[in-house]
Amino acid sequence: LEEFLEAGHQIEVIMKLRGRERGNREWALKKLEEFLAMISGEYRKLGKPKFGGMGVSIQITKK
Repeated sequence: LEEFLEAGHQIEVIMKLRGRERGNREWALKKLEEFLAMISGEYRKLGKPKFGGMGVSIQITKK
């Protein structure tokens, strides 16, 4: 993941949600932020997280 960011590529992080997880948006956003915190290196978010279909997604790129 970090290699793609360093190369200047945009990355879309998609977190699939199952069952009752889809109804709990606050929990999903918290888990997405926890995942993004594990990424080493600097990045910036391109917009806000989007809910749709089976989960939540966000795009990130090199800062």
